[in-house]
Amino acid sequence: MTLVNFASNSYKITTMNFLFGLAAQPFLIAQETNGVLPIIEGYDPVLLVKDAIAWAIIAAAVLCIVFIFIGGLSFILSGGAEEKVKQAVSTIRYAIIGLIIVILSVTMVNLITFIFKVPFDFVDYREILAKVKSLSSVFRQSSTYDSGSEGL
Repeated sequence: MTLVNFASNSYKITTMNFLFGLAAQPFLIAQETNGVLPIIEGYDPVLLVKDAIAWAIIAAAVLCIVFIFIGGLSFILSGGAEEKVKQAVSTIRYAIIGLIIVILSVTMVNLITFIFKVPFDFVDYREILAKVKSLSSVFRQSSTYDSGSEGL
């Protein structure tokens, strides 16, 4: 197994672990509240759709960032092979384009609803940032380790 294949496979595994962690976040919260049904029963359908849209936007942005890192790693590990360099650059380019589209989609929806005074508040930057903060707090709690094992 070459170094490029090993690095590529390890980043795929890391990416999959992160995405599974992202998908499992609502279930981690559900474990603390004795199941999923009490959470869903307490939700208004409008809030459920708003949360789904916010999580989809976050997932799209995270995937774009992950692909930027994968493209950068592929570029570094290409060893100067022209075909691999082109593939890595195109991965980075399309990931950046995808990230711009994600950001512009939220901006355009908010701008159009503001200009035409449409009561459509499903996509809001504040809610997306709140979801990111809650997600980061869950990852911080799950990544704590025993400080007594530092010297081992």
